[in-house]
Amino acid sequence: MDKKSKEYNFDQLKFMDESEAKKLLTLFNIPLPKETVIRYTDEAEKAAEFTGFPLVIKVLDVAHKTEENAIITHINSIEHMKDSLSFLMKQHCNKEFLIQEMVEGKRELVIGFEQDEIMGPYVMFGLGGIFTEILKDVTFRPAPVSFEDAVLMLKDIRAKKILGCVRGEPAADIKALARIIMAVGKLGTSHKNIKSIDINPVILCKSNPVAVDVLIQL
Repeated sequence: MDKKSKEYNFDQLKFMDESEAKKLLTLFNIPLPKETVIRYTDEAEKAAEFTGFPLVIKVLDVAHKTEENAIITHINSIEHMKDSLSFLMKQHCNKEFLIQEMVEGKRELVIGFEQDEIMGPYVMFGLGGIFTEILKDVTFRPAPVSFEDAVLMLKDIRAKKILGCVRGEPAADIKALARIIMAVGKLGTSHKNIKSIDINPVILCKSNPVAVDVLIQL
């Protein structure tokens, strides 16, 4: 891991800054939304030109953004963006902000990695978003995982039909999802100081999975 990568301490646990964590994901070819980091309001318009609308603004170095009012979604105009940024700056002083393309999709998944002291390293796949904690529909494999085992993981969850053609949505790109699971296992096992990786949600944008949020614990 790059020694210059930023690390932050939340609740006495060390987490990587989200933008730095996503730089690691790009090294493993995990698909991400368009995004850029800013600190000042006058940088916002240029950032929006890059991402396009709608977009999302996130406060960096906040681990649990929803709980701490550190994220605003569905921003559709320059004025809305400036108002949102002003609000977040008042709530979170001296922070950097992630301006991110709003990825649209009805299906949310989770892909993760854990370095367990007893079980060793393993990967996880299941339903994402709010359903992760509520339904606990997830499956596990030792890491790193083969492409064949990653495909089997997609078939293990109870709600596997969500990956097919559902309510006008096309079937998910199974190969792309399996490659992300493989990549997360490789990333976790190749960096011994990584405790866990939580990519939640992975949004299906039509058929294509996109890793929208990531939290890496060191």
